[in-house]
Amino acid sequence: MEEYAINSFSSGELTPRAAGRIDVPAYKNGGKTILNGIVLPQGGVTRKPGSFMLTAITTGGWMAEFQGVDGVGYVFIFNNAELKVYLAGVLIDTDTTVHLTADLPNLQYAIDGNVMYIVDGAHTPQKITYTPGGPSFAITAYSSTAVEAGWDTGADFESAGNYPHCVTFYEARLLYGNTDNLPNYVWGSNVKDYVNFTDGNGTSGELIATDGFEIKVNSKRGPVVLWLSGQRGLFVGTSKGVFSISDENSLLSPVSLISAKQNSAFPANTIPGFELGGELFYVQAGERKIRLAVYDRDEDIYDAPDITTASEHITVGRIKKVVVQLLPETLIWVILEDGDIIVFSYSKENKVQAWSKLSTTGTYKDISIVREGNTETVYVIVARDGTEYFEQLAPIDFADNDYMFLDSALTKTFGTAFTISNIVTDTGRVKVTTSAAHGYAGTEYVGVSGTGINGIDSVIFRIEVDDATHFWLLDEILESDIDVTVTPAVTQGTVQEADNTITGLSHLDDNVVNIVSGPVNVGSGTVASGEVTVVTRRTTFTVGLNYFTDIIPMNIGIAKSRKKNIKHIAVELYKSIAPRGGKDEDNLDYFRYGRNIVMNEAAEMFTGLSEIPHRGGSEYAGEILIRQSLPLPMTVLSIIAEMEVY
Repeated sequence: MEEYAINSFSSGELTPRAAGRIDVPAYKNGGKTILNGIVLPQGGVTRKPGSFMLTAITTGGWMAEFQGVDGVGYVFIFNNAELKVYLAGVLIDTDTTVHLTADLPNLQYAIDGNVMYIVDGAHTPQKITYTPGGPSFAITAYSSTAVEAGWDTGADFESAGNYPHCVTFYEARLLYGNTDNLPNYVWGSNVKDYVNFTDGNGTSGELIATDGFEIKVNSKRGPVVLWLSGQRGLFVGTSKGVFSISDENSLLSPVSLISAKQNSAFPANTIPGFELGGELFYVQAGERKIRLAVYDRDEDIYDAPDITTASEHITVGRIKKVVVQLLPETLIWVILEDGDIIVFSYSKENKVQAWSKLSTTGTYKDISIVREGNTETVYVIVARDGTEYFEQLAPIDFADNDYMFLDSALTKTFGTAFTISNIVTDTGRVKVTTSAAHGYAGTEYVGVSGTGINGIDSVIFRIEVDDATHFWLLDEILESDIDVTVTPAVTQGTVQEADNTITGLSHLDDNVVNIVSGPVNVGSGTVASGEVTVVTRRTTFTVGLNYFTDIIPMNIGIAKSRKKNIKHIAVELYKSIAPRGGKDEDNLDYFRYGRNIVMNEAAEMFTGLSEIPHRGGSEYAGEILIRQSLPLPMTVLSIIAEMEVY
């Protein structure tokens, strides 16, 4: 017997073109498929979190994230002449804007303190001013006090032909780029004076370091400025490559020579470049490649390696938008034109550079990531059945029994939770007293929690009402007194109505959905007229669209010319319930650990090594599939295949 160990998935999903590269370490740590999984910085693969449906929105929305100086994060959704502001997924403000549907793909913005500056090349730049506390958002047109008459622009930025397409902030300056009249120019305001674009502000009319400036980006091929990025340097993405604007000093100053130096000859796309860990990334024209502008100190040149080379197939749907998540993990999220999401896990210290693909029922249209408390939340716009929905992804780092792996999900809670002031056996029957009038009448079912009584907590009961604050607990099915003795009395816990018909699901009409209740997988059903009924009564259900998570490693990378018979596969799991594995989808077995998963019963998450037979027979490839098809957690850290080689 031989063992073949896949110690991590740090290379992510690899291109089919790499199928023969068993000579490189990336092969062994890569996969043919990583679908609806995200590679962690340690190299394991965890499931794509599910999403909660928040609201239906007008078709064609464009999202931006905003965070003021108070640290509160908001999602902006622009639509035709309209802006809607959401806080923690809840609509809090609606305003009118100048940006029409045709302008939305061209929006670029930059934030300074409590003010967002927005440009689109078709209108005067706009300012959204945030006032904390209320909160309130005021939209006004930008107005410059002066623009240097001797500059080539010869006009302000509030007239036709002079509306900027690009904006950023750098070293306390507001910078604009690319007007229709001067597409290869960049302008910088005076330091800390964003409405003043003049120079010669010295006492005798001489240039001073805080003056504004105008720069022409020169190239033999006539570049068009497409975006500006100002963080650890001022970078200019153009149709002919990426340039950096610098001078002989460390600070940007018109007093010394300012020039635009070309760093990369690979043309940029209109998607703004972004910095991560002090490095500049940008989308190349053609929307298939993302490049990393790296400075080589030994050669004194910039290089621009393509971070999609090993996974070139994954961008075939063409890149539409890129956002960066820093908490709880460092991830680059990319929306594709074809409606999928691809995620790049990037950890230099752990040598992880891994792409994976996420899909859903429908198509992803937009994405935004917002700081909320100690983490960052991912929001998406999804199109399903002709309607677009604003949805919030569940956390990737879920707590025990607090996970969610369904898309477009809604949580339905029945009735009010009443505090139990007393529960005790009275004349051989269990009687409950609530601290307030419960309002129950007739045939009612309830769930009890928090009493600490075995046979009472997490059980559904039929009740027999005594009066406004008292009722007896009966067996849900037999409708007889329960065989539980509560002595002495318990004075804690809650009671809540239970049901088995879930309503309010019109957005899922005619779809097969999965239903969970906390950590319990209840089953599936088809939504009709906005509702679905299940056999089991619960106090709370979450209903949504199921999805599979598939991990298919690269074919066994030893003895490729010889047949192999994989006898067993062992998988190192982390916080997982009921994943399956085998040769392919027709030959899958549940990994063995603890007891079997039973419908309508909670199962504990498993961490450790679990083994199953492979049953793949003799073949050259040595194929392995790990799948999670239930709305339950799965994180795969490594795989070991035990096999015979012929």
